[in-house]
Amino acid sequence: KFFGFVGDHGWTNPHLHLVEYDVDTRTISCLPEINRELGRKPNQFGDGKVHGFPGMYQPVYADNPHLWFATYWCRYPEPLDEDFDTGYDGGHIMSYDPVNRHFVDYGVPVERAAWPLHRVDKQRGLFYGLGMFSEFLCWDINKQEIRWAGYLPPIGREKDAFAVSPGMKWYNRCLLIDEETGMVYSNNLINENLNVIKYDPHRNRFYELDLPMPGGSPIRNHTPRRDNDGLFWGLTLAGDLYSFDPDREKLELHGRPWPLNDAFSTTIDMSPGGRYLYFGVACHGRGYPYGSPVLQYDKQTGVTKILAFLFPHFYEKYGYVAGGTYSYTLNNTGDKLFAIWNGSFTDFDLLNEKFQAYEADDPVNWSIPQPHDAFGHCGVFEVNIPPEERPE
Repeated sequence: KFFGFVGDHGWTNPHLHLVEYDVDTRTISCLPEINRELGRKPNQFGDGKVHGFPGMYQPVYADNPHLWFATYWCRYPEPLDEDFDTGYDGGHIMSYDPVNRHFVDYGVPVERAAWPLHRVDKQRGLFYGLGMFSEFLCWDINKQEIRWAGYLPPIGREKDAFAVSPGMKWYNRCLLIDEETGMVYSNNLINENLNVIKYDPHRNRFYELDLPMPGGSPIRNHTPRRDNDGLFWGLTLAGDLYSFDPDREKLELHGRPWPLNDAFSTTIDMSPGGRYLYFGVACHGRGYPYGSPVLQYDKQTGVTKILAFLFPHFYEKYGYVAGGTYSYTLNNTGDKLFAIWNGSFTDFDLLNEKFQAYEADDPVNWSIPQPHDAFGHCGVFEVNIPPEERPE
């Protein structure tokens, strides 16, 4: 089974569901609404989405693995005082037991914070979250206690504890967890060169590396694990492909695998043997001018291949414009790609008319909401990948 989340992006009385997709029966189940599970009333402010990466992990006190996640508000940059006055206190850490089919609420780890990004270190049972204002959370699942919660310290040099430093600010769209070592990486937004920074959970310390980002754009996504050469792969905010070697603390760029505009990509996965990368582009609801492509990059040949166009096929069949995706996940054998796409049942001509006023040549616009974004109706897609398209 695959799991994902859909929400209405609401403020007061929002609706947020965990979606379960059964590959064998090809059926979709929307599980109970999460704000109701938390006991929130219709007149209360709540969480309208889950914006991170849920992860399966079996804690010492459970008989089977749970799906771990955190909730996120949808009023930006943060709820108003009157929203908090309704009883809302921030984003919750939660889990879902897929065997006994129930949610467990572990509460709000940091008041007045919610979590646009989170991941689980499945080797150590650590839940990581990043807040809207770059708050950093490390929460021990087995002990159900905080290791770190708050902003980063003002210094980032291991042997220079008394140095005057401009400080560190964790880029809150990157949580690269190296499960082999436990180290966690991102970029320092305060550093003009966006140097890579890391968190060491063994020492409970943060360090800024002598590793500026080539190309001047931060890490936007990454593979969930190393490949056979010990490298993580991913895309920067500007759409450049990179590889990162945690052992040597070295990062290299490999060009742009999507040569057109709207190279903004939030999701990537890697084939079981590590040869292929699967990723989306124009993820902020505007993939349809390019055919809403499902992309595969061959690391061996350096070739990007379009495996499928979701537009205009599903528009012609159902009236659905596939906008963009934030979630690509392969199954263990690499023959099925699961994705939740945001899109819209709408008139394409109206969207296309708005698109004509869009300045797509400016990369700054790629991740900023636009009037022609195809949002509002989520669709679950299963892409079957034939063996001839993925020889390892």
